[in-house]
Amino acid sequence: SEAETSALLEPYLNMDRDHSVGLCYWGAVEYWGESNAWPKKGWNYSFFDHCLQAYPQAYLVRSAFLPDSPVVRIGVVDAGSSESINWNDVQVGKQAMDESWNHPEGSLLTLFTFSNAESVELVVNSRSLGIRQVPKDNPQQANMIRWDNVPYGKGGYAEAIARDAYGKIELMGNSNVFFKNAVGVTVHLENGLSRQISGRNLLINNDILEEMIWQE
Repeated sequence: SEAETSALLEPYLNMDRDHSVGLCYWGAVEYWGESNAWPKKGWNYSFFDHCLQAYPQAYLVRSAFLPDSPVVRIGVVDAGSSESINWNDVQVGKQAMDESWNHPEGSLLTLFTFSNAESVELVVNSRSLGIRQVPKDNPQQANMIRWDNVPYGKGGYAEAIARDAYGKIELMGNSNVFFKNAVGVTVHLENGLSRQISGRNLLINNDILEEMIWQE
């Protein structure tokens, strides 16, 4: 069975497991080709980028594929980069989001938390914005919670906390932290590959070292 990434968990949760041998998300990894418009060079409605770095939605899929492995992740919506198009009579696209926490002061942001826990608490700058039950029954909303009008303030951090049915903390999620000044760059080869490589593509990761600005 082939599924659109824009449908998120719906194809998987609605799959007839008695008569299916598996499911493939078309374009789950970005690739060159099938661009819908210049200057794009390829398909980007995906869960992973060209270098297999995960977008926040990848953790939503993981939360369903590995239900016994606790997952909680924050995705910050980038409304200006979201797309939805009709491609060969199929509606495809992507709710663009990332994990950046560098935004204009005073911004009101939209966040998603992706988790297979029973509930998730969202904490921004040491202030809890509440604990919400994780939807389970609706395939279009399963394992994700939308948080609107989240106050960014002057920076600081946002953190998601996954809790079990008894309210006990299962997992502290990724902390989205505000950084300001770059202080250095590190460069390393992907997967520790040897420099003595001939005739193959070489992936190089660049990490920007930044000065963290902590503001309550």
